[in-house]
This record gives sequence, structure tokens and C-alpha cells, in this order.
Amino acid sequence: MIARFVRRRVVVPVALVVAVAGTAGFVYARRDSASLQYRTAAATLGTVTQTISLSGNLTPLDQADLDFGSSGRVTAVDVQVGQNVTAGQVLATLDTSALQASLTQAQASLQSAQARLSLDQGGPTAQSLAAAEAQVASAQVGLANARTSLTDTEALNAQSIAQAQSAVSAALNQVNADSALLNADTSRMNSDKSTETTDCNADPSSTACSSDEQQVQSDQQKVATDQQTLAKDQSAYQSAQSALQAAQVKAQQSDDQARGQVNSAQVQLDNARSSLSALQQGTTQQQIQMDQASVTTAQVAVDTAQRALSEATLTAPAAGVVAEVNVTVGQTAGGSGGGSNSSSSSSSSSSSSGSHAIVVLTPGSYSVTGSVTDAQVNQVAVGQPARVLPAGSTEAVNGKVTAVSPEATITSGVATFNVTVTLEGSDPSLHAGSSASISVIVNRVVGVLTVPTSAVRTTAAGSVVQVMVNGAPQSTPVTVGAADALRTQILSGLNAGDTVVIATISSTVPTTTNGAGNGLFGGGAGGGGFRGAGGGARGGAGAAGGGGG
Repeated sequence: MIARFVRRRVVVPVALVVAVAGTAGFVYARRDSASLQYRTAAATLGTVTQTISLSGNLTPLDQADLDFGSSGRVTAVDVQVGQNVTAGQVLATLDTSALQASLTQAQASLQSAQARLSLDQGGPTAQSLAAAEAQVASAQVGLANARTSLTDTEALNAQSIAQAQSAVSAALNQVNADSALLNADTSRMNSDKSTETTDCNADPSSTACSSDEQQVQSDQQKVATDQQTLAKDQSAYQSAQSALQAAQVKAQQSDDQARGQVNSAQVQLDNARSSLSALQQGTTQQQIQMDQASVTTAQVAVDTAQRALSEATLTAPAAGVVAEVNVTVGQTAGGSGGGSNSSSSSSSSSSSSGSHAIVVLTPGSYSVTGSVTDAQVNQVAVGQPARVLPAGSTEAVNGKVTAVSPEATITSGVATFNVTVTLEGSDPSLHAGSSASISVIVNRVVGVLTVPTSAVRTTAAGSVVQVMVNGAPQSTPVTVGAADALRTQILSGLNAGDTVVIATISSTVPTTTNGAGNGLFGGGAGGGGFRGAGGGARGGAGAAGGGGG
């Protein structure tokens, strides 16, 4: 809709009018005179959609991170990266010999516990009573034997200690005798030395002096022999003492052991008597409960062993494509402790640090995560609709916001928040890792009064719109609501059907058609162009603003 306001009406040739209308569509003027024209639109009921744009990469939703639930040596890896697999297909296995043995043992323990429960529930039989009485008799014999053994052991040990003590006493007596002899011989030698000193001082060449010297030498030899004998007998005495200590320790140990056997035999007899008494009185409810608890515990052990055996084989939980294989034949794989199959969000341990044994992708369902600024994050909420345009696609896919990070990521002082959008439906044509553009719809108002966004001008006093009144524009203050690139919601100030100015077109009819840049259709048409209602620039920028209407 175009309203024209002509300052000076002139007669213009029809051909010129047609030419001007055919090129610019808005210019009506005569040579060397100016004219104003307006591009307008009506205020109508419409929809305003506000969006926030972000980008990211497609991530498969259905991703199975598979780890062995048991530890063992990898015996087979049956797939490779990029291979298509079907649900239930075997991917890799561990050596199951030890796991099978554990399962067999657990099953045997379960059968034993179940048999004991059945026996106790059935009550005593003549055979069980006879067996219990035989256990009592056997325990009595065992206790008597243990007591006899204790008596014999104590007697033998006492005899050994007495013999050792006698040897110590004899050795001590011999040492004392040796010491007395040594003392006597030493005194005699000292006396003879004194006589030698006296006689030799009187006459060194006398017979008495020579005889005294011989006697002293004999005494010294005797003392040396006595010292050797004493040393030998002292060593024998020490050995006898060590033997006595060893005999005492050995006796104490054997006595304690014999007493322990007596105590153990007494406990066995007491238990046998208690079992016989309980059997004669019938199985108590407490015993039944204990038997049932034993069965439950044994069943848990069987289930655990069975699960460990099952988790030694990795199978595909669904049809898909193998994305990672991080195990090799011969490698020792550690159990995850949480089952062989885990979702992409699980934190179970894997065969190699930071990776899972095998990762299987199920193509079709995807999410994409991008980031928004701290100024935008409060506008985004879980559940908001979004449009996702994957790279290489011509049509956007519907989605919705499924997660908004509660904590910012700081990079070079700039805070951003991750926003995850999940695509609706399943599209096998999409590829994991592909880039995608996202438009999150943060606000949408439907059936409200709107005008083109280019018609609204913001001033210090507020927002105004130029309304055509009697063929002339008139500024009207308005209250605006939601706005997008094309439409702005008007809360007050206008009515449906009011004509608003989108752009003002000013043009001067050129005086000549000569010259590439000065003609009517040339690039320099005398400053002519669109002047947007919001104060847009003249020329090309104004034309762009006008186009928005």
C-alpha cells in the first residue's frame, strides 16, 4: 500500500510514469521537482516468535557403552569398528572356566542348604536320632582320650623337666668343684712362688732355688689345666641350663596343646549333646529360619555367579553400528561391577582408562548441545520448542530443550551455559557428529495486534509509529510487547486496520538520461532512495528497511 504526497503537481508524460513505476515502484515526480511517497502496511492480528540461536554437533541418544561385568582374559573379539550388528549378537567374550567352576560350587552349596532345610522341616527320624546319639558317644570317647593324653603329656613333660634340672644341678656341682680345685692350686702356686723368691734371693745358684723354680712351673701347669677344666664344665653348665629352658618351653607348649584338645573335645561333646537334645525336642522355628537364611544366601551366591558368567560375554543390546572396540584377544579385562551393558551416561569402569570395551551406536535419535550467554540463559527453559537444521539438510527438524546447564563454563572471562535440544522422532539419514544450527523458541504470542518491526521507532520518550491520517503520516506513541525480526506486538496505541508507515521514499526526477551513473536507472539517482520510518539511512540501507514491510 503506497500513499503519495506531492508537493507540486505537474504533467508528466505517460511513458516516463510507466518507466519510473517499472523501476522503483514508488517514485512519482516531475523533472527538477521533489516528491515524497510512503510504503505502508496495516496493523493486523498475527504471530510474533522470539528465538535464540546456537549451534552444536549431533550426539546419538541411543549409545550403549559395554563393559565386561567380570574380570578375565579376553578370548574372542567378534566385531570391528563400523560393523553393523543385530540385537543379541555376541561381540566379545572372556575365558569362563573359573567362572563356571564358581557357579558349580555355588550351586552345590545351594543344594546342601536346601537339603538341610528340608531335613529340619521334616522333623527328626530314627536314623537322624541314631546319628546324633552316635555323635554324642564319639564326642565322649574323644573327650576321654584327650584327658588321658593330657595326663600322659603332663607326666612326660614333668619327667623331662626333672631330668633337665638334674643335669643342671650336676653341671653346677662340677663347676663348683672345679672352682674349688682351681682356688687350691692357685694358693699352692702363690705359696711356692713366695718360697722361690726367698731362696733365690738368698742364693740363686742353690739347689733349693732350682727346686723351687721347678715346683712353681709345675704349679702353673696345674692351674692352667684347672682353668681349662673349669671353662669346659662352665660351658656344659650353660648347655644344661639352655636344655632346661627348652624343655620347659616345650613342656608348656605341649601341655597347652593337650589342654586345648581337651577343651575342644568338651565343646564337641556339648554341641553333640545340644544337637541330640534339640533333635529329640524337634526342630525349632529359629533353626528353620536359620536354614532358610542359609538357602537365601546360597541362592544369592548362585545368582551372582550366574550373572558373572553371563557378563563374561558382551552382546549388542539393540541393532546398531560398532563405534569403538577397545579390547583385544589375550588382554586382561577388568569387570565394571555394574553389568556388561550400560547407557551412555553411566560411569562404570572399562577395559582401558577413559574408554569402554565396546561402544555401539543406534542411529536415528539424536540430541545437540550448544551454548548461550549469561544474558540469554534466563530466557531458556526445559520444554521449550526448537528447530534444528543439521548441516547438509534443507529442512529443519523439530526438537525441544531437554537440559540447561545450572553452572556456567568460563572461557577467557566469558560465561556461557550449555543447552541441550533433543530432536523429535528418528531420522536414519542423520549422522553422529554432524554440526547443526538451533533456533530455540523462547517466546511466541499468537493472535495479537502486530505491525512490521521496521514501522516502530524508538525515541527517548518511548516507541512511536507513523500512522497515515488523511493521506499524511502522524506520529503516534505505542506500547510494544514481543518483537522478532519481522513483526512487533502492539499492546496499545493502535487498532486493527490502522495504516502505518514502513518507509518514506524520497526521489528527484533526473534532468537527463545520459551517462551511466546519472540516468534515471543509473546507480547514482540523485540521492533518491527509501527512508525508513524508524529513521533508517537513505539509499541502499533504506531500501533494505523498506523491503522488510
